[in-house]
Amino acid sequence: MTGTARSPFNPADTPPTILLVDPPLERVLVQVRFAPVLAVASESFVGPLQQALAERYPIGGSDVEFAINLAAPAEAPPTPTPTRLWRFETVDSSSRVTLATSFVAFETKRYEGHKTFLAELLYVLEAIVEHIKPMQVQRAGIRYFQRLTESADLTRLGEFFRPELLGVVAVPEAADHLDLCLTQARHSADGVTLAARWGRLPAGAGMDIVAPAAEPSWVFDIDVFDETRSPFDPAELVERAAIYSRRQYQFFRWAIEPAFLERFGANAEDLAELKELMSA
Repeated sequence: MTGTARSPFNPADTPPTILLVDPPLERVLVQVRFAPVLAVASESFVGPLQQALAERYPIGGSDVEFAINLAAPAEAPPTPTPTRLWRFETVDSSSRVTLATSFVAFETKRYEGHKTFLAELLYVLEAIVEHIKPMQVQRAGIRYFQRLTESADLTRLGEFFRPELLGVVAVPEAADHLDLCLTQARHSADGVTLAARWGRLPAGAGMDIVAPAAEPSWVFDIDVFDETRSPFDPAELVERAAIYSRRQYQFFRWAIEPAFLERFGANAEDLAELKELMSA
């Protein structure tokens, strides 16, 4: 069997959502980049935002990250540029808001469906508008990261995913000794880009938004975004996130087989209907 959707990219082909009891979804993140608000570097400026978020995100703190800029001329040493990040987390550390001078990100490790997630995103963005007042959005996107780590699941990749995705991982003689196989694809249409990465990682390897796994893993990382410049309107940004979430789901459902849905707890009636549709 192959995935239900005719196209991995056409939103018109998006199948109905099938809820999973125990999805391997490790993180969902929305990031909105905006024209810099330099006052965000000031603790006194960010303080009112912290108070506004404190009921839901009471654990606050700040970090400084350094980006490396390659200066001209080329022989000059790289120049580290500090960026102050403000982080506000839930008590159980399952969800977090991160703010910098040029972006805000909302992420969760406890995804309870897109309606709940988008409602919380709206709450966060409305607080940002009220207290930070960014003027122009420069990039907005949503990202879904899934990871399989159980050895039994790694032996069933050929059942879980379309053969077009697996590549050399599907070759038994190679897969037994394969440490790393990572594939990347980008698709752009109507000003929106879908960037996906998937494949097998060795023990101790991670990705940029998640910590390394102690064991070998299979990762599936889908980021849908645009770089359209627009006013910072929370409702409009949430609507874009909803549209991009559906585009992500379109690619995800194209990529997986019914065995994946069955393994992670899809409803038996949904599965039966899906298999009947695919056999027609």
